[in-house]
Amino acid sequence: MTLTQSLEEKPMSRILKILTIRSAANLRHKSKTPRASSNDEHRINQHRIGQSIIELASIIVCMVPLILLALNLSLLTLAAAVNDHACRDAARAAAQTKDYTNGLSAARAIVSSYPSNSFILTKPAVVTSGFIYEDYGGNPPDNESPYVSVTTETTVKVPAPIFFFGAQFNKNGYLKLNRTYLFPIVKSELYLP
Repeated sequence: MTLTQSLEEKPMSRILKILTIRSAANLRHKSKTPRASSNDEHRINQHRIGQSIIELASIIVCMVPLILLALNLSLLTLAAAVNDHACRDAARAAAQTKDYTNGLSAARAIVSSYPSNSFILTKPAVVTSGFIYEDYGGNPPDNESPYVSVTTETTVKVPAPIFFFGAQFNKNGYLKLNRTYLFPIVKSELYLP
């Protein structure tokens, strides 16, 4: 006897009765499984929230120093680039003059054209003690050429002075950067070997 034959032989009411008995048995079986109470669910959710807070705190503890270091390095790179460009341009301008006074004033004029002071970066300045205009009085020794040496200085405020690579910060977190360029004096005769 096949399933279709048995279904045809039985009246429809009997089939419905069997199905309802089976579904009632399934419901009784499911109701016997332990169900978590609302207190248990609340406790589980609290544990999940607590775990998330701990993970977030540990990530923040790791990320804040890295972000501050990246900020410091970017500001130091910016300050070094500005100082480098100012020094090179000042030395080039001073190399095209005929004496010390004109060379120093040309270097200062070029450096003064750079952006003005800000809270983070001061304007580059020519260090007078680092300015050398050596033209040998128009009579250079053998194997020497007249030259000009210009030193510029700028100060950068580092927001989070983290001590790395032997950097020496003063008490307010400022760091001085110096740069020196040496150019041959263009307006005089050069010694070519």
